[in-house]
Amino acid sequence: MKQEESNLSQRRFSVPTNGIAKDCAGQTGSQTAGEAIYEVLGPRGLSGVTHQTISPRPKDLINKKIGLVDNSKSHAKVFLEDVGNLLRQRFADVKILRYSKMTSTSVEPALLKQIAKECDAVILGIGD
Repeated sequence: MKQEESNLSQRRFSVPTNGIAKDCAGQTGSQTAGEAIYEVLGPRGLSGVTHQTISPRPKDLINKKIGLVDNSKSHAKVFLEDVGNLLRQRFADVKILRYSKMTSTSVEPALLKQIAKECDAVILGIGD
């Protein structure tokens, strides 16, 4: 077995052909005693994820500013309204700040900076 540059795992296997096995392009794999040898890339590959620690959490929410970020999908706004109401019921002095982003995009850097400057904690609402 050899490792591909794309970090996908690769395996070899043989299949009895009886002279009829062909690959997708109509080409028979390399032949060995009536068997075709195929090399298959594993779809899972290797992960390039780096581990990171989570941001520090506030000890409590008294007098804190909580950002609610709506991802503009259906029901996200309704969910965040309920979360905001629950936070206000539980923490009388909490201030709720609302933000919105486009559905399939990450939060724009300018908005991230604004949220970081204005909020003590953030909840992202993902609807559907």
